[in-house]
Amino acid sequence: MKPKDLILKYISEMDSEMLSMVLSDERTYQEATKTVFLEKLEELFVEFRENGETQLTTYNGTCGSEDCTNRGCTGYSFVGEASKESIDLIFDESEDIVKDIYNCNFMLSEYGDRDKCHSKSLHVAPDEEATFNPTPDYLYKIQLCQKAINEISSTDITYLTKDDYIYWLEKYKGLKDSLKDIHIVFNKTGVFSDIYFSFSEMVEFLEYEADAYNGNEEFKLIDISNETLIIQFLLKYEDCIRSLGSLIYSYFPSKEEPYQGFVEFKKKHKIYISVSDFETVLRFINKFNPIYWDAVEKYITENSIERSFTESPRLSDFYK
Repeated sequence: MKPKDLILKYISEMDSEMLSMVLSDERTYQEATKTVFLEKLEELFVEFRENGETQLTTYNGTCGSEDCTNRGCTGYSFVGEASKESIDLIFDESEDIVKDIYNCNFMLSEYGDRDKCHSKSLHVAPDEEATFNPTPDYLYKIQLCQKAINEISSTDITYLTKDDYIYWLEKYKGLKDSLKDIHIVFNKTGVFSDIYFSFSEMVEFLEYEADAYNGNEEFKLIDISNETLIIQFLLKYEDCIRSLGSLIYSYFPSKEEPYQGFVEFKKKHKIYISVSDFETVLRFINKFNPIYWDAVEKYITENSIERSFTESPRLSDFYK
């Protein structure tokens, strides 16, 4: 088989080891060394395998972006048929020699169900590029970020309560502030920033604990056969309900009472957090989130509001 055919075969089979045998050590791929590029691909392969995929189907495609300089360049979509997810890659080639491979965000492929297919992005940060020349300040901040990560994560599973990560957030607030916008650009500082942001979000959820407690107690006194009273209750706690929605969508999608034990928080870093810390807010949001959105759905229908013109409507929109 020709080298390009082998590359297509091994990406389809999600075989990083065999890809390493075919890709050139002398070339860069998406500005990264072969080693870094394959590490990025393997991360995506792991996600596919976790979703039950054993092989990806290859479809021809071209970049369809109106703005990108790669518009019209040819490549391939590697699609997980069950998960409806893909890796979209441009191939820079000539006479069956693959000179470069890089991510495409606007691939128009021959895959028939493209509109329902989610593309996984293969991202190479500037500090992962082969030509990156780190400054002393960068290296110093990387050391600080790694030290902070090591304190909150280890090679074994780490179990944390809210007291643990609240203390950690306070300790490294200065480091987070010093990074400014660097975390958006660089990968190695971005790992620290991602963990910091996630823990900060958990603390923000906990700030609704008093409101959630009051709501849980107040609802016990409401005549649930009286729709007006229920609507008034939902309006009173609307901000609380909407703010806590991502708690169950993103972090505790399957947690029900009794709220105990630990839940996986950052899989890559083997971090687990205590569920019982969120008992009050979980009891509140699991109960009132469906009631709230059923009410919103009802009034959208009754008022014949087209969804395309209403982005995340609020119940209060109908009760000015």
